[in-house]
Amino acid sequence: MRGFEWDALRVGDPVLVHDDLSTIEDFPLFGGTVATVDGLSRPHGVSIRLTAATSPARSIVRPLPMQVHPDPRDPAEPCWRCQWKPRVMVEPTTRRETS
Repeated sequence: MRGFEWDALRVGDPVLVHDDLSTIEDFPLFGGTVATVDGLSRPHGVSIRLTAATSPARSIVRPLPMQVHPDPRDPAEPCWRCQWKPRVMVEPTTRRETS
């Protein structure tokens, strides 16, 4: 995720997260929602609640910006994790209604 996108995240925003510490191989991509944003640090500290956690201890993660994509993902945005193997798992997120 680009820096300006990362700093624009707000609680409740849907995102996709590469959980590099999961027990599943191939840098899986999980759906999630932004749980907290610490706007006092640079870059902002962001925690994300995963929709399908690999374990209860991993239900909320604090990834780096390079591990996160906006949801829906922009296929034009390069990501070596997404290109690593074609079997990247994407968990659907609950979309917020826009008015």
